[in-house]
Amino acid sequence: CDFSPEVARQQCSGNADAIMESELPRTIQRRTLTYGDLRFTFLTEFAVRVEQSKSHKFEDGDTLIFENRGEFLSTSDPFEVKVSISPNWEILELETAQVRVVYGSLLEPCKGYPPLSEGTISIDIFEDGEHFDTWKWRMDDPKNLYGTTRTLDNVNGSCPLEPGMISRSGWTVVDDTRSPLFEGDSYDSKEIRWVSGRSSKEPDVDFTFFGY
Repeated sequence: CDFSPEVARQQCSGNADAIMESELPRTIQRRTLTYGDLRFTFLTEFAVRVEQSKSHKFEDGDTLIFENRGEFLSTSDPFEVKVSISPNWEILELETAQVRVVYGSLLEPCKGYPPLSEGTISIDIFEDGEHFDTWKWRMDDPKNLYGTTRTLDNVNGSCPLEPGMISRSGWTVVDDTRSPLFEGDSYDSKEIRWVSGRSSKEPDVDFTFFGY
């Protein structure tokens, strides 16, 4: 669904109670909240995709990192996401049973949609109802267990590894902003799926947060 604070101010006279919690079914349209130039897509109770695009153009297709995005969203189980906003419309919160996304700025309320930064977005992780950890924008993860390396050619001794999907911190962030796209709609198609590049400016930010 789409939500604009400007429209809400006019319709609800600043009443934050106008936004109620709702159960989101399986479809990608209902599991996605567009908030100004941002789009939040909940893949599971633990995983959320965050996009920011000044042109309001978002990517629904598959990428080299996420090859079957649509198939996953159409088959995963439904769950509840609570949506709330502060009385002055400066802080948006999206919460499942496992994570809570907080976006906005107390320093400059009601001045549009601030760019993503350490001071404007954070994600809390919960375990058995208790707060476990908090991720903030561009945060380093010293507890990441790292992934693989492309080749061992010319390696003599240790070699650097890229960050992996498993971390003792309880979260991993995958940056998909510049990943090439697969052409075509179906992951299961027998036809060859060619790869094409993204526009250099769209989206401005595209990452997926995985908590566990």
